[in-house]
Formats: sequence, C-alpha cells, structure tokens
Amino acid sequence: MAAELGLIASLAGAAASVAAVVGAAYALGRKIALLESRVASVESRVASVESRVESLGAELASLKGDVSALRVEVAALKDGFAALSEGFASLRDGFIVLRGEVTSLKEDVAALKGDVAGLKGDVAALKGDVESLSGGLGSLREVSASLGERLASLEASVASLRGELSSAEERLGAYVGGRVSRVLRAFTGYQELLLEYLSLKGLLEEGEVRLLKGEAARLAEIVANPLTKEEWEKLRAFLRKEPGDFTLEEAYEFRELARKVVIEYGDRVEAYKLHAYASIIVGLTLRKLSGGGQPRGAPSGGSGSAATPS
Repeated sequence: MAAELGLIASLAGAAASVAAVVGAAYALGRKIALLESRVASVESRVASVESRVESLGAELASLKGDVSALRVEVAALKDGFAALSEGFASLRDGFIVLRGEVTSLKEDVAALKGDVAGLKGDVAALKGDVESLSGGLGSLREVSASLGERLASLEASVASLRGELSSAEERLGAYVGGRVSRVLRAFTGYQELLLEYLSLKGLLEEGEVRLLKGEAARLAEIVANPLTKEEWEKLRAFLRKEPGDFTLEEAYEFRELARKVVIEYGDRVEAYKLHAYASIIVGLTLRKLSGGGQPRGAPSGGSGSAATPS
C-alpha cells in the first residue's frame, strides 16, 4: 500500500512538471507568433518602399515629357536655342545616376529580405529547441533567455532599417528637386543671354517683340503668386509700357520679377514667354542707351498701341 502511494505521489510530481513545461512552451509559442508578425510588418514596409520607387519612376518620366515640350517652344523662338540640349543631356546623366541609386536601394532591400529569411530560419531552430525542453525546467529557462536576445536583435534591425529607408527617401527627394532647380536656372540664364544679345544687336523685329508681349500678358491675367501685391502691380504696369519707354533700372526690375514667376511656374509655357519678353526689354533698353536706336521695323515715335492686360 505504501509503495502504491509513493508511486501515485511520484506520478503527481511528474504531472506537475509536465504542466509547467507545457505552460512555458505556450508562452514561448506566443513570442514566436509575435516575432512572425513583426517579420510580416517588415515585408510590408519593403513593399511600400518598392511602390515609392515606382512612383518616383513615373514622376521622372513625366519630367522628361515636360523637358521635351520645353525644347519645342525654345526651338520656335530661335535656332540658337539648340545649344540648350547640352543642359538636357546633363539632366539625363543625372537621371542615370538617380536610377543607379534606386537600384542600390533595391539591392539593400533584397539583402534585408535575405536577413529576414535568415531570421525565419532562426525561428525554426527555436521551435526545435522548444521540442527539446522536456529535458528539464533549467534547460527551458536557458532557451527562453536565448530567444529574448534574438528578439531584441530583430527589433534593433527593424529600427535600423526604418532609419535607412527614411534617409533614402529624403536623399531622393532632395536630389530630384535640386536637379530641376538647376535646369531652370541654367535655361533662364541662357535665355537672358541670347535674347538680350539679339535685342542689343537690333536683330528682333517690332512685330516679334509685341507678339511676345501679348503672350506674356496672358500669364499675368491668370496667376499672381509668388509676387507680393506691390510686385504684382509693378508687373502689370511694366506689361502696359511700350518696349522703348523703359529705363534701365525698370528693365532690370522687370526681368527680376519674371525670374520669380519662372521659378514658381516652371511648368507653364507662358512663364518662359514672360521671361523672354523681359530679357528682350533689357536688351532693347541697353541698345537705346548705347545709341543703337529702336528694333528693326519700329516706328520712330515709340507711341504705337499694343494689347495690354486689364
């Protein structure tokens, strides 16, 4: 009888040990499920980055279309604008560099996926460790500590990945914006040089100047930003003046206002026409001050009428 009671007590103790092991294994299983959830979140983030890269590709394609349209408008003004193609070639080189950076980013993402796959392998190994926990409670505690360290390492890797992705997005945005701004500045500088030179040499007909003035006035009727109210009134006044009535100070101020409009509305053809007209006014004013006279075909009185914005 005593032996049977001892056997029952031994079985009860064994059952309690098994229950403790099962409870620990259940807790470990929940931690593994949480790990797999975080891995899925990382994969979702990677997919979001790839979508962003595709969106940037579409924006770059749209920008190429705008550059092509701009070439057509510039060719219509003067054949001399062909030299601007060098600037566009530089922009294409920039796009190639940008594609290289995007490719590098994709490679980093692919490497991250490999790391995630390695982590999944670690999880599988952990599951094998859980199956071997029957060796005792002490062994179970050691395996739990190891799992905690691996979970902490995974969280640190995810945080590092988020920082790298955010930095990459900022670099891409700054690079694209900087390249577009440089192209705008290069084009307006070249346009000013060419048109002011043609005007200074008296190579523009009065009809061409007045036609460009009417085109510039169309933009003045549509938009006002980024000019202040005072600058906007000055711009309207300049568009009402006759080309031969400008002082040199007024001509330079007119050109500076046109530059601001180009920076803000670089996607509108009218903005470049306004800038072209202002550059011509500077050239005509310099020609007048140097004693070169009016543009070819201009009347001697300088008081002819032209359509002006209301």
